[in-house]
Amino acid sequence: MQRISNRLSYNTSKYALIRMSILIIFSCLLLLNDQFGSVYAILAILLNSYYLYKFKTVIALTVFNVLSLTYWVYLIPYYFFDIPLSIYLNFQDNSLTNQTMLLQLVFICSFFETLHSPTTLPLFSKSSTITPNNFISILMLIAVALIIIKTFPDKGVLNTKYSIEMKGSILYEYALIPIILAFFYTNNTTLKRILFILSFVLATIPLLYGKRLATIQLFLCLGILFFDGKIKPWITILLSIFAFVGLRFFAILRVHDQNTSFWDILLSLNKDGIMSNNQGGVTLSSNVYLGLIEEGIFDLSFRIKSFLGTIRNIFQSSSNTIEETFVNVVALKYGSLPGNGGFIGVYAYLWFSWLGPVFAGVILAKALQLSRSRRVFTLYSVFVLSPSRGGI
Repeated sequence: MQRISNRLSYNTSKYALIRMSILIIFSCLLLLNDQFGSVYAILAILLNSYYLYKFKTVIALTVFNVLSLTYWVYLIPYYFFDIPLSIYLNFQDNSLTNQTMLLQLVFICSFFETLHSPTTLPLFSKSSTITPNNFISILMLIAVALIIIKTFPDKGVLNTKYSIEMKGSILYEYALIPIILAFFYTNNTTLKRILFILSFVLATIPLLYGKRLATIQLFLCLGILFFDGKIKPWITILLSIFAFVGLRFFAILRVHDQNTSFWDILLSLNKDGIMSNNQGGVTLSSNVYLGLIEEGIFDLSFRIKSFLGTIRNIFQSSSNTIEETFVNVVALKYGSLPGNGGFIGVYAYLWFSWLGPVFAGVILAKALQLSRSRRVFTLYSVFVLSPSRGGI
């Protein structure tokens, strides 16, 4: 038995070494030749598909990988059909896009190769270190209900344009706290059913205001709490794809554009044939950050302050945070870019240069592995990786 175990461990390490060797070789070719980007995008799709298959039994990582794949797939029109990533054409060149791709793929590979196997993940274990207390759970349910009442939209929301986004509420994000606490503090089936219904209703409200991030985070939270280990992987994959395509059609419904083809909807092409979607926006924002680093605007001092500000921001309000913490806001001073943030791999590069994406991947993977039954910590780690934030 020990021999079989050693052989399996050897084979796993051997294949991991092959994958990393391929990644290094293709990354070097990409850095030497800007025209190699299209081939590298296909490599990214293949590697991400492999990780999707390997970690398909973990619901959070399945959603993570499905949405991560969309970022690589949306680079195909850019590389093969010269469709711009965004209406903002500054910093849209192959050199920056290639570097963005490389940094994010290195992060993803570092993350999943460190996880090694789904069996090494004590994620979302059914045990809990929290002693059940139905009184606390009921208080949290009341808090969720009050948030629904406070944020419930007017009748005319669907008849408005995207300017309605300014009328949304930060309470959507804060609602995650009472939802998680209500779940952990009770073993009562009825209370959990009530929590699920309230949370489901709350998760749909931000979507009416065009706030996809809040909706995705809330539904992801529900999936982790209520369905992890209970539904088959292919169902999770299909639901993720359905949700992704559904959000595209919902966006068209909200702006009342009836003269749009299926492919225009899927790629979010405007009348000029330019992409206007989250995937292109995140890539372009990452390009802008890298461009500002090359130009010396994001110098060493800025990069150190940005990292320290991000750490401090965990423990204090945004109003007391230094300017350098919000990289996208500072970047707007030097050019137009979408409202999206950049990739985690690019932020890691901003803070720690070329080793940054490797460090970020390893640290986040270890955080998930060490979380054990502490699902609150696990949920926080997952939200750091949330694709909707430009994390993946």
